[in-house]
Amino acid sequence: MSLFQQEATEETEVAEKTKTWLTAALASMRGSFCEFLGFMPLIFGTAILLTTAPTQLNFAAEPDPRMVAPPNAVRGRLPSIAPTPARDAAKTFRVLDGFRMDLLAAEPLVASPVAMAYDENGRAYVCEMRDYPYTDKAHHQRNQENPTDAAIGTVRLLEDTDGDGVFDQSTVFADGLSWPTGVACWKGGVFVAATPDIWYLKDTDGDGKADVRIKVFTGFRKLNVQAVMNNLVWGLDNHIHGAGGSNGGQIRPGDKPDAKPLVMTRNDFRFDPVTEQFELLSGGARFGGTFDDWGHRFLCDIRNPAQHVVLPQRYLARNPYLATPSPLHDMAESGDQLPVYRISQPELWRVLRAERWAGERDIVMPRSELVGAGVVTSSSGITSYRGAAYPQNYRDNIFVCECAGNLFYRLQVTPDGPTFKATRVDGKAEMVASTDNWFRPVNFVNAPDGTLHVVDMYRENIEHPWSIPDDIHAAVDLESGRERGRLWRLAPQNFTPRKPPRLGHATTVELVATLENPNSWWRETAQRLLFERQDQSAVPALRKMVKRGRTAQARVHALWTLAGLNRLNDEDVLAGLKDQAAGVRENAVKLAELQLGTARVPRAVEASRRDSSGGTPNEARQRRTLPDALIKLASDSDARVRFQLAFTLGEFLSSEMGSAPASGAASGAPAASTTGVRREGASNSGRGARAPQSISERAAEALATIARRDAADSWIRTAVLSSVPETSDQLLTRLLADAKFTASPAAAEMYRQLAQIVGIRGKDDEIQHTLEAARQANALLEVALGVGEGLKRAGHSLRQSAAPRFVDALLDQGRDTALAEAPLDTRLKAIQVLAYDDFERVREALTILLAPKQPQEIQRAAVMALGSFSQPEVAKLLLSGWRTYTPAIRSDVINALLDARSRIHALLDAIEGGLVPANQVPFARRAALLRTAGAMTKEQLNRIFVGPATARKEVILKYQAALSMKGDVARGRKVFETACATCHRAGDLGKDVGPNLATIR
Repeated sequence: MSLFQQEATEETEVAEKTKTWLTAALASMRGSFCEFLGFMPLIFGTAILLTTAPTQLNFAAEPDPRMVAPPNAVRGRLPSIAPTPARDAAKTFRVLDGFRMDLLAAEPLVASPVAMAYDENGRAYVCEMRDYPYTDKAHHQRNQENPTDAAIGTVRLLEDTDGDGVFDQSTVFADGLSWPTGVACWKGGVFVAATPDIWYLKDTDGDGKADVRIKVFTGFRKLNVQAVMNNLVWGLDNHIHGAGGSNGGQIRPGDKPDAKPLVMTRNDFRFDPVTEQFELLSGGARFGGTFDDWGHRFLCDIRNPAQHVVLPQRYLARNPYLATPSPLHDMAESGDQLPVYRISQPELWRVLRAERWAGERDIVMPRSELVGAGVVTSSSGITSYRGAAYPQNYRDNIFVCECAGNLFYRLQVTPDGPTFKATRVDGKAEMVASTDNWFRPVNFVNAPDGTLHVVDMYRENIEHPWSIPDDIHAAVDLESGRERGRLWRLAPQNFTPRKPPRLGHATTVELVATLENPNSWWRETAQRLLFERQDQSAVPALRKMVKRGRTAQARVHALWTLAGLNRLNDEDVLAGLKDQAAGVRENAVKLAELQLGTARVPRAVEASRRDSSGGTPNEARQRRTLPDALIKLASDSDARVRFQLAFTLGEFLSSEMGSAPASGAASGAPAASTTGVRREGASNSGRGARAPQSISERAAEALATIARRDAADSWIRTAVLSSVPETSDQLLTRLLADAKFTASPAAAEMYRQLAQIVGIRGKDDEIQHTLEAARQANALLEVALGVGEGLKRAGHSLRQSAAPRFVDALLDQGRDTALAEAPLDTRLKAIQVLAYDDFERVREALTILLAPKQPQEIQRAAVMALGSFSQPEVAKLLLSGWRTYTPAIRSDVINALLDARSRIHALLDAIEGGLVPANQVPFARRAALLRTAGAMTKEQLNRIFVGPATARKEVILKYQAALSMKGDVARGRKVFETACATCHRAGDLGKDVGPNLATIR
């Protein structure tokens, strides 16, 4: 027997033993708890998941135990899976709704493709990430940059020379690139995202190879291969946008290595291809980025299939007092339990890894890593379908790749206030699924033919090497298939391929007309070419289209094209503000910022505003009319129009006050003239003329109108709050004067957040003014709570504020009410007030409220109030009544002690002293403590939580008898109610804090 035959036999035995072992485990794993939940665990380790003591926890400075090979490590190589020849690959697909998958290109024409873009003449530039995930496995190290990897990525130029809809010519346009993951066309060349750089590449001699190679930006961190910047796409705003990933970096112009860098953390970005100004944006998901027709930006992350970027960073940055939520909204369900319906078999290495990790009590992992298949684990390539070849019900569907499952699926997008919802539409099936494990869809592109073209990396394995245990990593080939790759067309019934477009030869008049094309590729390419050419003869036709374009999309493109030509005027914007389509009005509100002088012009080299300045009476009237038209939109019927207006009014009010809105200087960004990079929204244009005071007042009232109508919507509320960094007290006073709004349920949270800003600012006159208005409106308690919260965040107390005649009485009354025989709700509010008093004044009262004779709700509120103070004796007070506390109160006390580093030792001492049982500390909190603790604390933690190692074999033997026991559903239900229902749901029982256990079937 040859060595190869011997290895193959061993590999087969491993596979068969694993299969037999898993099957036996599935068949035998039963019990009352499992009977109640209606599932059988995937592997035996799950049965002891909740009962096995940990042997060792993960220290930050030590090797990750998830990756260390166990004694029974995998030896040798796991069996490989054979690829399917390109000619037979279409037979492996199951495609819904009469669609089909047409092969456009395969190896050797293309290899390891991850992104592509079509130029104006239908040629495809394809990023080939041949260096995924590394090129030097022998020296590859986890969690660090790996400089020994070779830059073998390429950009391939594909052409369809005979017009049959299939590529037949392939040229290596550029090579020697590192991790190329995004491409965008510009002036006969392309920008390419290739970490750590963004390049501009161009062929000037017609041989299909780039002879111009300019490093435009550099400094993107080359760390995590699956968290790199990627997917360069054109936006309506005449900028190229990119998904930033999460690696971050220190971004500089490519030709200025000594320039002050722009520090990038978890952001997306955009840049102006003319001026090369680079700006940070909200975002920072993983691989993918797309726009809908109106410029709304959607992202995806590994377990977040569809996210909407709701809150722009430049608006949030202008209010430093605002505690902002995540700017991203999960439109679709997200998490580690989302089902996908693959038709391929899971790879053996995935099964082995899942079996191992699920059997380890001391490893906390997402469920998607504890099963071999069946859940979302690799979302990428999110794309909004914007063509005209598919049935109407596919319009604006979002398509998402799941390369680990050899499939992709679609989501239906519907409006939800200022954001969206995305829901599955194909039941328990996927739009396209393959039986071929090598089918690895990672991206899409809206193609010139009106269909989606699918980027298939076609690899045997796609997985991050840092996510595979060492022994399994050594047994699989993550580079297998580097020279393979496929491109597909998702074609509807009766689709006939078209000849490639030739927009590069179109006249200016033809390009303007193309803005009405129903396919987004044609509209976007026409706008790009008009922007590139800067042909001012297009202006009259564009103005006509703004007012009378046949589609709303055409009118939006016309507006932004005029802005790109620096010929947008007030009349154009006014037409947009009055448009019947909400998407046009929303974009016109954004563009109004340019006309009002409160945002930077899209071009750094600003042309004179020939169409929006000057001294004629008509122009002067328009300058007054534009703010009037904006203000009227405060009552617009569309939530996204009001949402954008809430942001834009803040820019307008800032300029009225003479202060800079959201500028680079305000956010600490380097000046554009010295580095070429700056933060989003940095302004290099002058201020508009100061509007009459009446307009300013009306703008403030418009913001209040939106606040009243949309106070219950957290997104619009945030937009309103971002607009009043200096005038939160004025808006609050204006709202307090409205008795009807004050009495509404939504008012309390709006008041609390506005008052919090007042408190953080700490201006005596503003606090006095705010509390007086609140007293007159009978809302003193709610407003005082917000002011107190803000003051506390700024290091002060409500008692020390500048309004003693209100505050002293309120705080004293709060203490008396908390201790009195008042209604429960009243007492709970009073206890909240005590949290903002001086500690010594409320110490005794809060101690009394912890007593066992108090209702549990009162005790829990007292724990929360005490936990908000930083005094050392708080820990002693919290622990003083431990033996009398209910489980819920004990949990609150544990959290209060763990939430302040100064109190952790008091808790650990109480555990070692026998007062508090060690098992009262949740496992996740123990792991977090171990990761962050110092040496002495870690030693104490190990004594308390780890103890002597328990042999895994002994644990298994102890619980093995349970396998032969008959399950009792009723008893299982009681176990669930007692031990699990506070965090997990099964059927109609429990809460959705942790994973829904009923999904583990």
